[in-house]
Order: sequence, then C-alpha cells, then structure tokens
Amino acid sequence: MLKSVPSSEYNREYFQGRYQNLSEEMLKDISRFERSHQKASSMIELGEDDTVVDLGCGTGQMPIFLYLKFSCNVIGIDYSEDAIRICEENKEKIVKKDSDSTKKIQFYRYDNDYLPEFHDIKAVFLIDVVEHLYDNELDLVLEKIKRWGKEIKIIVHTDNNYYLKYIRPMFDLLAVFLGRTTYRKLNEGHAEVSKRHVNLTNANRLKKKLALYGFEILRIDYPPINTAAIKDQLGSIADHRIVLYPILFLGKIFYFLRPSFYMLAEYRDSI
Repeated sequence: MLKSVPSSEYNREYFQGRYQNLSEEMLKDISRFERSHQKASSMIELGEDDTVVDLGCGTGQMPIFLYLKFSCNVIGIDYSEDAIRICEENKEKIVKKDSDSTKKIQFYRYDNDYLPEFHDIKAVFLIDVVEHLYDNELDLVLEKIKRWGKEIKIIVHTDNNYYLKYIRPMFDLLAVFLGRTTYRKLNEGHAEVSKRHVNLTNANRLKKKLALYGFEILRIDYPPINTAAIKDQLGSIADHRIVLYPILFLGKIFYFLRPSFYMLAEYRDSI
C-alpha cells in the first residue's frame, strides 16, 4: 500500500481552521478568492471547452474559482471524505446561482494509488499539495498525470524549503526576543504542521523531479514581496520598521528565499 499521510488528518476541523468559508461575496467577486488561486490561474489560458483537474482540491474553492474565471470544466479530486463533503456543500452555493455549474464542476474521492484514467485534460493544478505527498506518492502522481493528455500542463504552488530552513528560524528568534511568543509554542505549531508537510522542497529540486518525468519547466515565479505580504506572513512583528525595511530590501534581492513558489511545466507525448 502506498505510504501517505492518513486522510483522517484532513478532517472538517482542519479545513475550517485553514481556509476561509466560500461566501456570497466571493461568488460575486472572484478577486476575493485566495491569492494563490489568483496567481496560479494567471499562469495559463483556458477556454470553456477545456477540462482541468485540481488534484488535492481540499474545500473545492480552486475548482469553483477556475469555473467562475474561465467557464471551463473542472474535476476536483481529494482522498479526504470530509474534503469532498465540503466541496459538495460549496458546489451547492454556486449551483443555486448558475445551473451550468452542475455539470461543469465535478468532485470525486480517490486515493493517489487509485487515480482514474482521464483523457484530453488541459492542465492539472497542484496547489499547496506537493508538500503533503511523500516522494513515492509524487512519483506515482506525475506518472499518472502524463497519461491524462498528449499535451498537458501542471501548475504547482508549494512551500519553499529554503525559506523554512534559513529564514524562518531567524523570524522565530525575533518573535521570541520581542516577547510575541515562546519557543515552546513555536515548536508545537511547527510539529503540528510537519505531521502533514512530509515533502518540503525548493524550486531547483522540484524542477529536477519534474524533468525526470519528461516535464519541461516553462516558468517559475515567487510571490511578490511587499508590506502587505510581509505583515501577512509575520503579523505584528512587521510593525517594527527595523524588521520591515530590511526584509523588503533583502527579499527583492534574494527572491529564492521567499516562503513559497509557483511552477508551470508541460509534458508533451512524443508518440
């Protein structure tokens, strides 16, 4: 059996603590969706006849966002029962306003070692998913994705291990020094995350992994570094100018140390 994080780790409590609820305002104004959804979707052009897969769809907000933006067909897959229940609940919210979404947005529960056979898939989104997959799981997923289309793109957003190894410890030290928290609380939080984040990577490492499976890297982007992004990441610590300004300056130079990255790759079947 394929080694994976137990699906029970991704229950309703987990999703409610991590993601905002799908609101009426979001359905009316897609700019209210997660920034990672906005950025990932900007890396590819889709039409209403295209079909895409969101693998590890969580609460289903990415598939709903893609449908609202492109009117394309979207398949959301997750192995968590609670995730799929939440997806269907969120789908009901949009179906009330748009009956076409009934057929164009579909959610399915599958384990990674029993992924279905798809055809003519235009793109696969792996948004905040890679870090949750053991390396052998990722190998299996990439091999499967290759068979879903003759020319298929993947769009990835994942944590940057360079940031976690070299930058976060300095921020942790600063937070403790300023009395914002304690090392005990920080270590407890990091331990909770590490139960699910089992495959931390960086752009260079992921690039090599994808190349092994015949994917050509088309683009690598890092989130913008600005005051809002820093405060979102660090909270009240960023209110100190002595903290904020050096990060703004250094973050623009050492872009490869930012907290996460996006990658666009393409596989073309030569047969």
